Amino acid sequence: MNLRNISRVLAVGSLLASTPVALLKYPWLPATVMEFVQLRRESPSYATESYRQDRARLIRSTRVALLLYALGTASLWSLCFLAVGRLRWWTEIGAWMLVGLTGIWIADFESPSIGPTTDRFYVGVMIGIPHAIAVASGAAALFRPTLHFILRPASEESRVGTVGTSLK
Repeated sequence: MNLRNISRVLAVGSLLASTPVALLKYPWLPATVMEFVQLRRESPSYATESYRQDRARLIRSTRVALLLYALGTASLWSLCFLAVGRLRWWTEIGAWMLVGLTGIWIADFESPSIGPTTDRFYVGVMIGIPHAIAVASGAAALFRPTLHFILRPASEESRVGTVGTSLK
């Protein structure tokens, strides 16, 4: 199995593993957008200081959630491109880094909402799966450049050594 196929298999596995996360979170995207719009419009002059602080915290949290939706969508597209196998090796590294960082940020964002009564399945999906994908993505991003240079074809190595030289 060559390097590109290993990357493709890992991308397909990550896509399949991220399906439960997407199924749990994407249906809430319209409500998150509406909440953000409503929080931005709402500005009562009679509000107390604690109300303003709580509102500012909600705006920040909703903004981060929307950013994670965007990063999650970009990561899913990156995994699709990785699964097809049409990216250059250095673009693959960037895609794997995006996927890994997004997985970590999703798990970190969900961690404060996890309590002792939270369903274990939800914890596994929202914390365990993104961390597992982040570990796999990190490994792919770290080992891809090394393996690219170690496993490149011999014809490419000989071509690199003779560029700009004259054998006459």
